[in-house]
Amino acid sequence: MKFGELTYEDYTEKIKAFHGTVAPGILLGGFMVNLAMETLPKEGFYDVICETKTCLPDAIQLLTPCSIGNGWLKVLDHGRYAAIFYDKYSGVGIRITIDKNELEKWDEIHTWFLKLKPKHDQDTELLFAQMREAGTTIFTMVPAKVHQNYLKKEKMGKTTTCPICHETYPAKHGSICRGCASNLPYDLIAPDDPTKDPKAVLLTKTPVAESVGMHLLHDVTRIIYKKEKGVAFKKGHTVTAENVQMLRELGKNNLFVAEHNPLVKGYIHEDDAALAFADLMRGANMDFNPLPKEGRINLVAEIDGIFVADEDQLEQFNQFPGVICATLPNYTVVKKGEVVAATRAIPLYISHTDYLKALNCLKKETVFAVHPLKKAKVGILITGTEVFENLVEDKYTEIMQAKVEAYGCEVVAKEMAPDNVATISSKIQDMIALGADVIITTAGLSVDPDDMTLEAIINAGARDLLYGVPVLPGSMLVTAKIDDAQIVGVPGCGIYNDRFSFDLLFPRLLADLEITTTDLAKLGNGGLFYK
Repeated sequence: MKFGELTYEDYTEKIKAFHGTVAPGILLGGFMVNLAMETLPKEGFYDVICETKTCLPDAIQLLTPCSIGNGWLKVLDHGRYAAIFYDKYSGVGIRITIDKNELEKWDEIHTWFLKLKPKHDQDTELLFAQMREAGTTIFTMVPAKVHQNYLKKEKMGKTTTCPICHETYPAKHGSICRGCASNLPYDLIAPDDPTKDPKAVLLTKTPVAESVGMHLLHDVTRIIYKKEKGVAFKKGHTVTAENVQMLRELGKNNLFVAEHNPLVKGYIHEDDAALAFADLMRGANMDFNPLPKEGRINLVAEIDGIFVADEDQLEQFNQFPGVICATLPNYTVVKKGEVVAATRAIPLYISHTDYLKALNCLKKETVFAVHPLKKAKVGILITGTEVFENLVEDKYTEIMQAKVEAYGCEVVAKEMAPDNVATISSKIQDMIALGADVIITTAGLSVDPDDMTLEAIINAGARDLLYGVPVLPGSMLVTAKIDDAQIVGVPGCGIYNDRFSFDLLFPRLLADLEITTTDLAKLGNGGLFYK
């Protein structure tokens, strides 16, 4: 038995030198690599994706030119003892893993692999003997093709210096290095006082009576119960003798003034921080007043539309100390001039390090946006034999027409159809021909045997169909596309409930926002409308 150019004995010695001990997982991995070498064409250039971080990567690095360092070996820790050996240009190759049926033929390997006995109770000598005898027979392999994005060789690109730690890093990682942007698994031991907080800036207080002629470092707020909350004195205001009594009435016995607090190197004033944050957060159809109020900047909608937030960026930003951003709920319909978000620093001065970390997680003009809502031409198709035959009075047309017209949409067609797949499909196509770009079908979406609407929507040529949302009432709602028209199948609950799943999703459709299964899954939190 050879492992590349190595004998069995040579390979075990190499494992011991590399890993510290002759680990069974690395020994077994050698047989996997052997099988790959025997199977793949000799003239190719190959990379490897390993599906476990334990032992198997060591075997691959010991016996092939592929290593984590040169990028030819990628480790995706799926916890599966498997690897894909593939042509680095085409992505075509083989995936090799343990054959369960073959594994059961070797009792000690089976026991070790499934951890059926504690390590100290296993027979290591027998285990190695069985591995040597089993060789490559213990594996199974299938053809595989690696996705295109894994075939690209990632280049390091330009390097730059991190403004926080002053170490070099790839510039493409952002405005600061990833080490400073994340929570490191260690703390550096400073040579000076370890209890000193480098983020705390000590400001000098000045008694109000002694502040006359000096300039405020921040806005002073006045609050009158149930009547008023606003700025009594702006940052930079020159305190006068006439102001002293009012400041005391506002509860200000001491002030922070510029004259006794010269600019502290390494710290950012709350106003400057809020302005920088707002500039990055402002997205499409949004603006803000560049004059902070009480250290806060409000971002407002420039148009009527729907407010959309990148929840990941917002959450990451709010995890940094000393900064906050609060917003309307995602996908709120807003009016022009309405405040949709507000941001600020919490302390009067924020450390430059925390400031840079917070800035780094914001990608300019992608955090928030206000999307316009189109004035859709809507077709309303009432389904159900009982309504079609006038056994039950139609109330759904009136309800849905009121809902869509509230958004400025025009109803261009109103039809009824019995519970018949061909008829419903035909009516949908007729409405598309009339120019409807949103078609709403009502009812016929439950598990009842007479409900045909879902089948009819599919029969009419639906694509990108999503059926079922974690919202009650309205869990059986359907969205789909037919040509350029958006289809919305609403369940029968809208006859009884004033608000249901349709009300959550319709504004998104008017904004032409893609709705995915992940988007629908998020609706479950807050999707219970029952009282």
